[in-house]
Amino acid sequence: MKQNISFPLQVQAVSAWLETSGATDIIREKTSTLRWRVINSDHPALNGSKVYLVLPESFPARPARIEVDKSLCLTLPHVEESGNVCLGAYPEGVDYDDPIQAVSRVLQSFQSLLDQALSPEWIRQELQHERLAYWHRFCHQRTHVHLRSTPYAVYVTDLPQMPYCEGVAAFYRRPSKKALEHYEVVIASAGAESPEDWNKRHDLANGTLIHGKALFVQMPNDFPWTPTNWPTEFSGLDALVGELTAQPNLFRQWLRKAPKKDLSPFLLILVAGSVQYAYQVHHSLAPIYPPNIVPLDVTRIDAAWSLTRDHNAGVFQQRKAQKILVLGCGSLGSPVIELLARAGIGEIDVVDCQAFEPENCSRHVLGIRSLGKSKATAMASRLIEEIPGVIVNGKPQHASDWVLNHCMPSQYDLVVDCTAESSVRCLLGQVRNTTFAGCLIAHAWLEPFCAAAHVVLLTNENVWPPDDPADTINVAEWPPNLDIKLPACGVGFHPYGVADVWQAAGFAAERLLQVIDEEVTSSTVWSWIRSKAYFESLGYPLRLKPIVPSLPSATDALSITRQLHDVLSSNSQ
Repeated sequence: MKQNISFPLQVQAVSAWLETSGATDIIREKTSTLRWRVINSDHPALNGSKVYLVLPESFPARPARIEVDKSLCLTLPHVEESGNVCLGAYPEGVDYDDPIQAVSRVLQSFQSLLDQALSPEWIRQELQHERLAYWHRFCHQRTHVHLRSTPYAVYVTDLPQMPYCEGVAAFYRRPSKKALEHYEVVIASAGAESPEDWNKRHDLANGTLIHGKALFVQMPNDFPWTPTNWPTEFSGLDALVGELTAQPNLFRQWLRKAPKKDLSPFLLILVAGSVQYAYQVHHSLAPIYPPNIVPLDVTRIDAAWSLTRDHNAGVFQQRKAQKILVLGCGSLGSPVIELLARAGIGEIDVVDCQAFEPENCSRHVLGIRSLGKSKATAMASRLIEEIPGVIVNGKPQHASDWVLNHCMPSQYDLVVDCTAESSVRCLLGQVRNTTFAGCLIAHAWLEPFCAAAHVVLLTNENVWPPDDPADTINVAEWPPNLDIKLPACGVGFHPYGVADVWQAAGFAAERLLQVIDEEVTSSTVWSWIRSKAYFESLGYPLRLKPIVPSLPSATDALSITRQLHDVLSSNSQ
């Protein structure tokens, strides 16, 4: 078979080296120009396995690799299901000039692995250190039990904090001629929200729903968990649950709770911190035999893991408790809303009266599938489906109508105005001490051509002035009617791109999260300002304020923080 070698000169150099004095114990395989067998491979850790050196067709863009017998997977550390030995070898720029050195590194790394494998303790430590990876391989090596097939995905939505607890599981089954039970997806939960509700929200599985049972058991993070002590029979799993819960008969009693005619599937989930291991329990067809167990991979999909990987749990819990109102779901508001949702904000009300139009695709989070739909409700539906845990309520109304007819004190922790409308800013100033008493308010807007972006935080002591000082905060004096007019009443747009506005949205969302995380205690103006060269490239006679930076490139920008009082008291800033 012809091989498409990307760098033939490098392969030729390695071949000549291997077949001369470079490696006398290596011979080329007759069936391949890129595969050599290592002759002296009688190391005890290899258990008689043959060893091969293989060059990928794209070598040295991809490193050389060592292959051994697949049976060494789960026995010798770093051996994958395919027999490939993961040596942590990565290509380097010098490999193109010195490919022999690239192969030497791999051979040396493999020899180092074999030297360390002489120690049983090293093997145990390595298998324990990367136990989740080896568990994954173990699950993929599982065999079917009594013709029953195992699910390809097990999702866990909520984890318990107690040593053990019962939960529920939804098994989704499709007909299969090859298996008595063929479950494609299982969703298990120990929380209040049912697995069926999770599936309806996120569309994780199809097929016939079978209600099952789940038992969650806590396991210490450092609990020995390697191929030598994973339970492979029911008796071992039963003993493990008894050891972890200090109740020797817990597992058997739990399984016996179900009536004899109840054939609901069972799931045992061992919770070791952020990692979980699962077994599906199949009742034996003959009562005199113990149940069969099958190991399963588990994927967490709860909000804490999906959005934070369990990092900074305190900050996440604080954000999850926040309820925010966002007025405006346009080119700035939509990415800001998405960024806040993915940052863990628990509930967001989105208010926008406009429908999504095809020309909005260029710089909006939504796309053509939302054509004609309310921006607010379409955005809410999208985020609810894609982000676990978040509550987003779309309100297809004008911002002023919503504020006057539906808002009340202490309803929100933060109000974010992304409408860029003077009338909305002024209205919020009028109701600051009544409707939004005790609530933080932030205004975010863009200057024309996305030349600058501003976020203004108003703490409880400040009210937006009735003269709307947005122009005082802006860094340029813009001529009127800069937007491109369309042949409709009051319809037009400013010509900037998605990369422009999403830079500004990231800037705005980052500052809003500072507010939510209580890192800001005073009324503040944050500004993201492009280089003076960018303003000059627009071709308009603009009067720029001294704050506009002189930077080398038109694509450069500067972000600054100012106190609102200082900005409003000095028009020269």
